[in-house]
Amino acid sequence: MTASNLWRSVREAIGGTEQDFTTGSLNRGVLLLAIPMVLEMLGESLFVVVDAYFVSRLGASALAALALTESMLAVIYSVAVGLAMSTTAMVARRIGEKDERGAARAAVQAIGLAVGIAAVLGLTGALLAPWLLRVMGGEPEVVRAGTNFARIQMGGMVVIILLFVSNAIYRGAGDATMAMRSVWLANGINIVLDPCLILGLWIFPELGLTGAAVATTTGKKDAKKTDDASKPPALVFLARVMDVSCDTLPSFDLLALQSIQLSQHVGHLGPSCRHLPIEPRIAQPAEN
Repeated sequence: MTASNLWRSVREAIGGTEQDFTTGSLNRGVLLLAIPMVLEMLGESLFVVVDAYFVSRLGASALAALALTESMLAVIYSVAVGLAMSTTAMVARRIGEKDERGAARAAVQAIGLAVGIAAVLGLTGALLAPWLLRVMGGEPEVVRAGTNFARIQMGGMVVIILLFVSNAIYRGAGDATMAMRSVWLANGINIVLDPCLILGLWIFPELGLTGAAVATTTGKKDAKKTDDASKPPALVFLARVMDVSCDTLPSFDLLALQSIQLSQHVGHLGPSCRHLPIEPRIAQPAEN
């Protein structure tokens, strides 16, 4: 592939075009799908970076509550990723078979399954938010500061999981660009709302750490796009989605549990970290 063809493919991948990935060059097809997916994952990571940047102005307790909550959400993300991977596989198979109606039914069934799982996880997480923060090693002031934030983030689990699944539907249909755009739209909304709701800028109330949760959830909710289909879910398809999802969950859960374990160790240290005799050291050349 020449430089000009590579650049044209990159622009096409970001701009988005109608593609039939069952024909043509395999290398070009991988490139057209990979570039938007990489940019989409960068967008997913940007949510926490933006939240941490503005929440850091509220103090150490607020930032610690943010870190502990995001560590707990990592487990939920593993569930969302497992559902997304299985949904992409099911939708892509039907698209490859030229069965667009079957792909639409598969999409709606995946969304229904995602809503059911998210409702259970979200309700449980919202009710147990203070206890979960304490289990993670949060001190009382961290628990007080982060309870509302954790409840909103956990309660908004439907939005998070649906964003993953709906983007997986677009990727399975061969439109990875739409998935990328939805995540970056959510980031744009979050970047605008974060300082306004956290710090109380312009006409917005000063909500503090709670404002970060509201901004993130609002951004993801407004960016979520779903398709429609005429037929109800089929239990056979739901069972297949669950089967494929369960095969992908363990590896992501291990990463999430490692993050939680690290957060617990750091949380137990608490304010004592400030008194550790840590000083920068510069290696000096040895004297002859």
